[in-house]
Amino acid sequence: MNEYILAYAAFLTLIAIFLVLNALLPRKKEEYKATSYMPKTLVMIPCKGFDIGLKENLMAAKMQSYGNYEVVAIVASKGDTAFKSIRQTRTKFMVADLDCKDCSGKVRNIASALSKFKNYDAYVILDSDVLVGKDWLQLLITPLANRKVGISTAFPFFEPVGRGFWQKVKHAWGFVGQGMMESRRTRFGWGGSLAFRKDLLSKRDFDYFSESVSDDIALTKITKRRGLCIAYVPAANPVVRSDDDSSRFFEWSNRQAAFSVAGSRNVLYLGVAFYSLSIILLVSSLLLGVLASPIFFVLLLPFVIGATMLYLKSGRRKYMLYIYFIMNFIYLYNTLVASKTRTIEWRGRSYDITKIKNMQY
Repeated sequence: MNEYILAYAAFLTLIAIFLVLNALLPRKKEEYKATSYMPKTLVMIPCKGFDIGLKENLMAAKMQSYGNYEVVAIVASKGDTAFKSIRQTRTKFMVADLDCKDCSGKVRNIASALSKFKNYDAYVILDSDVLVGKDWLQLLITPLANRKVGISTAFPFFEPVGRGFWQKVKHAWGFVGQGMMESRRTRFGWGGSLAFRKDLLSKRDFDYFSESVSDDIALTKITKRRGLCIAYVPAANPVVRSDDDSSRFFEWSNRQAAFSVAGSRNVLYLGVAFYSLSIILLVSSLLLGVLASPIFFVLLLPFVIGATMLYLKSGRRKYMLYIYFIMNFIYLYNTLVASKTRTIEWRGRSYDITKIKNMQY
């Protein structure tokens, strides 16, 4: 066999070993035991426009097993499409009234609620498209009993509501976020399900937060600057139902990647390196297996392992076995698009993403 092919095969073998170890090495799981800690908590639900199952989502938030909390939905105006569901479910609400120059609509809603409802010991952000279980709030609040924890967060399962291909891709895409949450090095606060104590936000912190485009990036930065930990509670992972087509999927996934890259350039560098190496291994193994020798098919082992793990995590959904093989191409595309993104469209408004990159804390 050609010595150049052998040298390249050795390079591919190193990539394969790295990917196998990355997939199979156990990650330390953090356990947060139930305590009597039950601070008075406000669950804030920023609402805008239409969300799948909004009424069900609001009712689930109001029917928690946690015994010391209130729920408030926040809208920009009573004319918002979401307001009908809020009234039908008899959910307490407020109209956002905070003046801010550069903040997103969501941040304005949250900051308005924080300014008005000051007599709570803990606050929770819950996105309006998120469906939670009855013990979600108790699980999310429990880690805050540890004063070294700044924010407690979960990450969703993206549940397809139909048989569309891109809904299934989004379901697979979500497991990347869960994987990032499992490591403290890549963990972040996800603003769809996030809790923090009242004392996290000093006046300076609140001022910084209230002028941010992204609530989760701002709270993550505040937490890290104060030397506090981010607790990830997988038992509290909620559900977000998805009916995405290709256009909506890529608009959403590119936006998520843009926020991540804007929050940390390491996401860009590590993402491009990891996904590029994975694609090189996949394509090279197939080509060498066909053109040189079938023995090179053994280098596909990392992808067989990854597809199997995704199949099991998804509840044994067979489509995950083939969708897995295209995910690295999608992740790389999202990351490269994010690296060049300057503005994003989000809930009917346009935002300058460079303000996240340049905003100093």
